[in-house]
Amino acid sequence: MTTATPVRSHAGLLLLALTACYLALGPATTDGRGYVPEDRQAGLRMLESFNAWVKGRPELPLLSTRHGPVPLLLDLPFLKLGKFFVSPDFVLSLEPILLTAALATVVYLWLRQLCSPGLSLLLSLIGAFGTMLWPYAYIGLETKQSFLVLLAGYLALARGRIRTWSGLAGFSTIGGLAISVKATGIILAPAIAYLMLVQFRDEWRTRWKQALMVALTIGGIWGGSVLGWKLFWDPHGGGTNALRPW
Repeated sequence: MTTATPVRSHAGLLLLALTACYLALGPATTDGRGYVPEDRQAGLRMLESFNAWVKGRPELPLLSTRHGPVPLLLDLPFLKLGKFFVSPDFVLSLEPILLTAALATVVYLWLRQLCSPGLSLLLSLIGAFGTMLWPYAYIGLETKQSFLVLLAGYLALARGRIRTWSGLAGFSTIGGLAISVKATGIILAPAIAYLMLVQFRDEWRTRWKQALMVALTIGGIWGGSVLGWKLFWDPHGGGTNALRPW
């Protein structure tokens, strides 16, 4: 058994344990949790509209959301699964729990490269239950962005330089989503740009094609999210309209 095998096993057990703990303490609903009910309704309408389009029926108008359609794309699998098990509301309430547990697991994997197993576990549990991670998992807000930003950092900094096209495609997709799942996500662009700098530092000339692909993927995802805000948010008074006087 290699050294990496027990690390992955311990990480898997930590993920399951944290998920179970968060689930036991969770509200099992998205009602009354910020803008999550808004996203739930918009996601369900998106599924209904797609189903109507597939069956040749008149499509239903899409509902507006605070942060555009990009975060809804991450909600759709949970909403779809909820149509078959319990309810979309309940299954969607599991998403922030799973993401926060996964975030703490990524922290553990990262710390294992720096600390002993015991200290790595202790620090991960402190992060999971002694910081704002758990309260935000309970109310279901910010968890997508937090997980994606940390995962992008882990891929770029903890595992060395990514050499394969598929690996870079995954990193750039995660980085693009990290600055796109919230309307204010662009403030994290410098952090994602730094991760890209680390990946290609001193190798811009020899890897310019890969660097260009990463930049275009991140920029394309963010550009698509901006278009989504214009279609989903601005017509209902969001975005820069909220700054205008009455």
